[in-house]
Amino acid sequence: MKRTPKTFPEIPEVCPHCYFGRIQPGKRSFAARTNGKPVMVPDFPAWICDVCGFTIYDPTSLINLQRLLTNPAKPYLPHPAPKTPKTKPAKPRPQTDQPV
Repeated sequence: MKRTPKTFPEIPEVCPHCYFGRIQPGKRSFAARTNGKPVMVPDFPAWICDVCGFTIYDPTSLINLQRLLTNPAKPYLPHPAPKTPKTKPAKPRPQTDQPV
């Protein structure tokens, strides 16, 4: 099955919020809720207006984050963990009045 690449709308040069500032690449904190749990990602790639601060998060990075949150990687264990040998409890010594 051949996958067609997803096309995203182009990031505008002029801010769509204030119509004055320029959109520049940068990083912002991303906050969202997934399955009712909060998710915070610092330094998330974004496009930021240099005048009003309007933020457009990078669409490719959003898709990658969604993949990570919906399909978490399973831990890689090449071999099963070694079993620890069970030790027998020590035999109790009889109580005597003499020091050992």
